[in-house]
Amino acid sequence: KKIDLELINEIANETFMPLTVGGGVQSIKDVSNLLEAGADKVSINTSSFENENLMKECSRTFGSQCIVGSIDYKMVNQDIIVYSNSGTIRQKVNFYDHVKKMEDSGVGELILTSIDHEGDMNGYDIETLYKVSRSALIPIIASGGAGKLEDFSDLIEKSEVSALAAASIYHFTNFTPRDVKIHLKSKNIPVRL
Repeated sequence: KKIDLELINEIANETFMPLTVGGGVQSIKDVSNLLEAGADKVSINTSSFENENLMKECSRTFGSQCIVGSIDYKMVNQDIIVYSNSGTIRQKVNFYDHVKKMEDSGVGELILTSIDHEGDMNGYDIETLYKVSRSALIPIIASGGAGKLEDFSDLIEKSEVSALAAASIYHFTNFTPRDVKIHLKSKNIPVRL
């Protein structure tokens, strides 16, 4: 699908926080257009399989600080399977090898989304995130599963992730990002209020 640069520009002009944009990124030109439209960072997943050099080229051209590697995964018969194309295409790569490949490509951080946990609001995939975050050389952002305040503190206390992403908790409960920050601070976890 064509990237809606006008929408990105509209959002960038209304928000006062860093904006990471992903979806449909296939070329250096797409990344350049997104950054010009107001994105602070660009997230790439599917194209990392379709164009093996894209991640390296983007990291070199724009700097690792603004390129985010995105990996969607799920458990199948106790194996971690990597998916692309919005979780619809199973990739024939080893999960941990793909994490390493993303690191080696020069991306500044990785967002790991558990398809199994996404939207279920039953907590993050602590086991996988623990293993990856302990060995990763770049920051790991956890995504998929937050449904209560304790889900955030549990993951931080049981892994070495650098950041937490959440959506459903804000759409389907009365919790706000500020509530999460206050909860984390109450657990002596450093966070900016």
